Amino acid sequence: KDLPRAVRVGSDFVKNLLNVSSLPTSLAQRICKIYEQDYCCFQLEVPSVCSVNCTAVLEKVAAVPPPPTPPPDPSRASIAAIEAVEHVSPMDGWARAKAL
Repeated sequence: KDLPRAVRVGSDFVKNLLNVSSLPTSLAQRICKIYEQDYCCFQLEVPSVCSVNCTAVLEKVAAVPPPPTPPPDPSRASIAAIEAVEHVSPMDGWARAKAL
């Protein structure tokens, strides 16, 4: 037996994407907590069932430090050491480093 096709009620996809107003309060709060950065950063309307403080959320997001800088490539350090000791061109140093 064929089932009827679902009909979309609204056309505002972004607004309805994070709509938690029809959920039980405890579940709505959990979902609001997960998506609080989305509500605040994308300036979406925060549902009345959510207790989201966008000022605090944005301050927390802004305070996240950048990822650490990766350590230098050890193979490049070896080439630089050979060049410094032997005063050779970079290509000569590379050829000698490969030979080691």
